[in-house]
Amino acid sequence: MYFRKTEPFFTRYVYDEIVNTLRLYSAGQEFHGEKIYNYLKAYLLLGDERSKLDTNTQRFLTGTFTGILNSKFINTNSNVPPAGKDSLKNLFRNHISYFIEQMKENNIYPVRNDIMLLSSVRARFQNKPNAESIYARMKESGMSQYTELTFDQLIEGKSGQVMSTNFSIPYVFTSDGWKNYFYPAILNESVNPGKEDWVMGKSQFQQSSLSEFDSEKMKNQLTDLYTKDFMQTWIQFLQSIRYSGFQSAPYAANSMKLLSDPVNSPLIIILKLFAEQTKSISGTQPGATETGQPVLPSLNITDTKRFGKFILGSEDGSTPPDLNIVIMQYGILNGSLEGIKDGEDLIKDYAVKVLTQQAVEFQTSLKSIQGVIFNVPEFKNLLIEPVKMSWRSVLSGASSYLNTQWKSKVSDTYKKTLAGAFPFSEKGSDVPIQDFDEFFNPQSGILWTFFNSELSPFIKKETWKISSWENEGLSISRDFINSMKKADEISSIMFRDGKMDLTFRLKPLFPPESKTVSGKKATVVQYYLKINDIAETYGMGSPTETSYSWPNNQVQGANLYITLDEFGASDPISYFGEWAFFRLLNRANILRGESSSQVILKWNFAKPNLYDATIGYTLNAKSSRHPFSQNFFKAFKMPDTIN
Repeated sequence: MYFRKTEPFFTRYVYDEIVNTLRLYSAGQEFHGEKIYNYLKAYLLLGDERSKLDTNTQRFLTGTFTGILNSKFINTNSNVPPAGKDSLKNLFRNHISYFIEQMKENNIYPVRNDIMLLSSVRARFQNKPNAESIYARMKESGMSQYTELTFDQLIEGKSGQVMSTNFSIPYVFTSDGWKNYFYPAILNESVNPGKEDWVMGKSQFQQSSLSEFDSEKMKNQLTDLYTKDFMQTWIQFLQSIRYSGFQSAPYAANSMKLLSDPVNSPLIIILKLFAEQTKSISGTQPGATETGQPVLPSLNITDTKRFGKFILGSEDGSTPPDLNIVIMQYGILNGSLEGIKDGEDLIKDYAVKVLTQQAVEFQTSLKSIQGVIFNVPEFKNLLIEPVKMSWRSVLSGASSYLNTQWKSKVSDTYKKTLAGAFPFSEKGSDVPIQDFDEFFNPQSGILWTFFNSELSPFIKKETWKISSWENEGLSISRDFINSMKKADEISSIMFRDGKMDLTFRLKPLFPPESKTVSGKKATVVQYYLKINDIAETYGMGSPTETSYSWPNNQVQGANLYITLDEFGASDPISYFGEWAFFRLLNRANILRGESSSQVILKWNFAKPNLYDATIGYTLNAKSSRHPFSQNFFKAFKMPDTIN
């Protein structure tokens, strides 16, 4: 039942893809030779050559069919996250494996091949011996016959859990694979190209094509294709390696100790294996080695020597390998990490020294490694990544330490003394001026004392940029930076020369505004405003400015009311305490004035069915940076952590 339900899916997305591609190819459209050959082989195994299904051909079909589905649904779909892609790939592979397993029965998905299509594709594909198509077939045949070698197999389990990769090396791209499979296959195909290829119908090339066939040229072309593939596969393998065990400074110290081991370093082991593999199948002349084993004459000798010199040293032993310098630098960094791994405070202090160039081990190691790998750029990430990951482990330890200190010394203090109080909380009681001073004072306050002593090496206050080495700095959240910017604004505005000192001027606005209530407008005849110990009455004449200062240690309070001609004094807006004026501000509608240092304050006084009047004052601050805006203090949010 499962097979019957999924058969239409297979037909639409796999079988039709194969047939349509072969038809387009026979009609003249160009495709990669390896793709056409594999599609033709799959088409035959589904149909007239079903009897050739065995373990190797089943593995081939699984790879081909899942490749088609992956290409259609996964590879080009940017909307699917990596985890989803992996899950879908496993689903496709399991489905295809089951499908192919059932094909052992001839009545399962029976297909009759189109003879005309086969003839047309074969005729075009083998019109003339083609090295690319022959190589594709040889490679596919070898890949299906032999297993791949995993990283752990190649390194014999000596990775130390520091290095890993999911990339495997096909057996055909090893020295044994060259000697036992590819070299004999190239010799055979260079003499009789395609003679024993059932996919191509076991047909001989046309006499005219054979007469033009150059056996030596074909041998060289096939060898060249193999050498390029061999080197590219190994380079991709090395570049796919990822490191682990660097999540903290203690872990990084252990990992760098292992990597710097001159004998057992997994990095040395895998690089030496690579050098030995390329060297063992390369030679300067066509033919065989002294032991009679075939060599790979056209392998790029320059590349072989370049990699070999870096990994193994000069052939005559006159100079040691440059890899030794890399390993030595790993050892130096291991020593630095060992010295700080037992305390997060030590790790933080060391991070500061690196950023301020008081400790130069990281800078020196990186420059030394960069200096010796200039000729082997393929190894750049492989060799430099342990240095950068070690630095990240230092930053991680510093971050953990600073988070702990920030919470206990700054965040918890703020929450205990200021967070629930006015002006940071509308419903709270007034925060004592002394507490505000002790926290926000730019010279002696808790916040800036901590910032200057602990955070300033990691954050440049002038620009609020993160200090970094090699573009790697402390992980600091954007919310934290924004909070510090707001705290800096509060401190720089509220304090002058280390003391809280605000001065401003208020001037009544004329005329007041009055709305019609119950058919008539009430007339405002007087404003009364008292801030701390200064009281001013405005009786609708020519308005004048009055200067105020805050805070006032003697008299604390704010009181505002109006007098109306028919109703007398309104209910006052009154507050008491050190922050009374700012509470009065919060009751006002605050508008922009004629300049950045000016705001318009408006208060409404109303009684149902009696009056509705609005009066205003112009407030002029000493500068454009002032605290007389809506929610100036409430906009500050104290973060629990720095990241």
